[in-house]
Amino acid sequence: MDLFSSLLVVAATASATEANESTGDASVEDRYPRSLADLRRCLQAPLADVLAFAISALTSPFLVCTVVGAALAIRFASSWRQVVAWGGLAALFAGLIPFGVVLLLLRRGRVTDIHVAQRERRWLPLGAAALSGALSLVALHLLRTPRELQALGVTYLVNAVAFAAVSLHWKISVHAGVYTGAVVACGLAVNAWWWIALAALPLVVWARTRRGRHTPLQGIAGAGMASLLTVLTYGTVAGF
Repeated sequence: MDLFSSLLVVAATASATEANESTGDASVEDRYPRSLADLRRCLQAPLADVLAFAISALTSPFLVCTVVGAALAIRFASSWRQVVAWGGLAALFAGLIPFGVVLLLLRRGRVTDIHVAQRERRWLPLGAAALSGALSLVALHLLRTPRELQALGVTYLVNAVAFAAVSLHWKISVHAGVYTGAVVACGLAVNAWWWIALAALPLVVWARTRRGRHTPLQGIAGAGMASLLTVLTYGTVAGF
């Protein structure tokens, strides 16, 4: 199974764990079997619920950050050595390390699900994502990557810090924010055709609302904040 397929399976299972937040009271050993049971229930639900589940899984922040981060790094590589180094670096710091931190918190009972549905517990994984982003900037600088990649690294860090700060007080949608930020980043760094993918944003907001994770306002706010920060940060850093 390739990396993308593996991440897709993980994201789907992760999204299913949100269906039962009471797993926080269960033992660590019971949590994963319950997640699989939640997955089966989601797939047997009405069509609208299945679609909402599928959209949530496919737009999981861990999956989007990993795949898009690696793809953008590969976009600017000029050799296979750079493809491996830059693509692996982007996937590691943008998606895999934050995902690993959440898995560790889940095993220790510090969070109740992969996507951290409880707002008051989001500051730690989002803070870890910000720290991971800071480390990625150091690595990108040491590897002398193109300015565009370093600008994207700064953009990731700024968004992570902003979402962590807002989440201390309000449950803003990270799903909508990461999806929008990724699309806007691709539009700025690659070409404007990528912005067509923003047409799918209402589906992301609908899916998170349908699953009871966010209100429409929280989804719109996440998308708006991510798009604004991405445009301002990337434009400022890449323009130096």
